[in-house]
Amino acid sequence: MSTSILPTLADDPDSWLLVIGTPAGIGDALFELFQRGQDPAYERWASVLYPVTETGVFTDQQIGEFQRDATTPGAFEREFMCSFYSAQDEVLIPFDLVQAAMSRRGRPEMIAQVHEPKILSCDPARFGADSSVIFQRWGRVAYPPKVFNQIDNMALVGQLAQVANDWQPDAIMIDEGHGQGIIDRMRQLGYDVIAVNFASTAPDDSCGNLRSYMWLQVKKWLQDGAYLPNDQRLLSDLTSPQYFFNASNKLMLEPKEKVKARLGKSPDWGDALAISFAYPVAKKTVNETPQEYARRNMHERALAHRDYDPFAGVR
Repeated sequence: MSTSILPTLADDPDSWLLVIGTPAGIGDALFELFQRGQDPAYERWASVLYPVTETGVFTDQQIGEFQRDATTPGAFEREFMCSFYSAQDEVLIPFDLVQAAMSRRGRPEMIAQVHEPKILSCDPARFGADSSVIFQRWGRVAYPPKVFNQIDNMALVGQLAQVANDWQPDAIMIDEGHGQGIIDRMRQLGYDVIAVNFASTAPDDSCGNLRSYMWLQVKKWLQDGAYLPNDQRLLSDLTSPQYFFNASNKLMLEPKEKVKARLGKSPDWGDALAISFAYPVAKKTVNETPQEYARRNMHERALAHRDYDPFAGVR
């Protein structure tokens, strides 16, 4: 919306925008706009809820019939009572669990433990509107992701190689669904990459596939007191996918394509983080402490105004 409607509104100082919709959970654009209207920092935005009980259009008897005819209690709460949070019973990772992880105080270098493995994970973009996302996770700390739109495979290889050289992770995990070319090139350059297949068998028999298992591990990691960067998109992604149990009574996460069809966006950020939980990783030799990495990274960022060439040593 910001790239299409807002510039048009800016042409006329007296113009205004009215957005009307029905809540579908906390992961879609309507929720993000509603939250903006509740945030004092956005002085020119306002948002209100009009549940059916306050409209005066329907009688109590009619409202009772709507409630009885609803497919689920959550559907009634969303469609008639304007509740963004009613779908939380249907999602794997609840809103308050992610919010708590984002609210925890402390710098990453003071939280990450030197004995914990460092994992670099990547979810390459599938389609034009999707994002390629790189996550760095050090034990119970997730660093802010690196996000790229419409980046080609070789450019993404360069970004991954740069992070890998700088951070020296204990493991690099990449989704092979749309990242096989990236995986192949990284291996050609000498990086030890673990290919992650979302549809493969989960190590936990209670999960129907590896993707469901990975997301369940994210939930357990958050319950154990993890730290997340405070980012609205990450919050939305992690709390969007719903779950169900298949015919074998195994946990299944809502497929990525269905999430995108339901909410209009793909949970790329959530999948990129979840990939770091695909397989257990043992800590290699300790090269530097989290504090040393933070100091070195700060110094190198101040100096890094040059382009990185991942192929310099292989020409």
